[in-house]
Amino acid sequence: RLSAGLGLAEWEYALALDQVQAINCYPAIASSISAWNKTLVKQQTGPRLSLNGFCYGKEFDSLRPYVLGDDPRTIGWKRSARGFGLLVRKYRPETHQRVIVAIDCSRKMGCRIGNRSQIEYAADAAATLVHSAHLAGDECGLFAFSHQLLSQIPPERGSRQVNLIMERLCALEIGQLEPDYQLLADWTHMSPRRSLLVLITTATNPASIDGLRLSLAPLTRKHLPLVCAIRDHELDEMQAQAATDLEAAYVISAAVGETTKIADSLKLLSHSGIMTV
Repeated sequence: RLSAGLGLAEWEYALALDQVQAINCYPAIASSISAWNKTLVKQQTGPRLSLNGFCYGKEFDSLRPYVLGDDPRTIGWKRSARGFGLLVRKYRPETHQRVIVAIDCSRKMGCRIGNRSQIEYAADAAATLVHSAHLAGDECGLFAFSHQLLSQIPPERGSRQVNLIMERLCALEIGQLEPDYQLLADWTHMSPRRSLLVLITTATNPASIDGLRLSLAPLTRKHLPLVCAIRDHELDEMQAQAATDLEAAYVISAAVGETTKIADSLKLLSHSGIMTV
């Protein structure tokens, strides 16, 4: 599909293939990234985009007059007490950071949600994150694993790095065994700089989540781990069904108990300094 510079016209072409051919289908993130960014800005800053900016950083930039809705923790009380009015500190957004995207490719990621497997959703999420990090000037890296290492790309910045990661995302394959999170911990530990480690996995087994916590907890001393856990929709469907007989009631009770255990395991991740989504 092609579009004019001002968006006044669009053209679409179709190519008929005479025989079966293998084609790489990249995630369609270019058309949705603008709307996604605008939605995120609106959620974080409300209608005062020009005053508050996109996000908060750690480096002090300047002072500005207080506006209703500002975080009271950013108020500069010393300068305000000198008679300049109520002032708040403005910080520069953090840029040129290091982002490592890790994807769990174990057998449980082959479960389907609708017409797609969980690994496909993970690849789409990783592609969107890498694209956003590239626009912010951050370094991006990729680590794909199951019970063994499948792919690793050390963090770098630039369009060439993004294209390489996209190619690797298209080539992801599902393993047959449970994931070895220690592989990810050892690889991240060798990174000389503090990094944001984003692990995309699925929350289906409390024991697996506990193993994840034991592997990633030591990384919190230097890095910032974030676990994006895909919810088990089969458990949700089991809990939503009607208890028509004793067997159905038992299934519902077992699903509720398993969901509670998963939620407790995710809370332990947060208590260990590992952010979860």
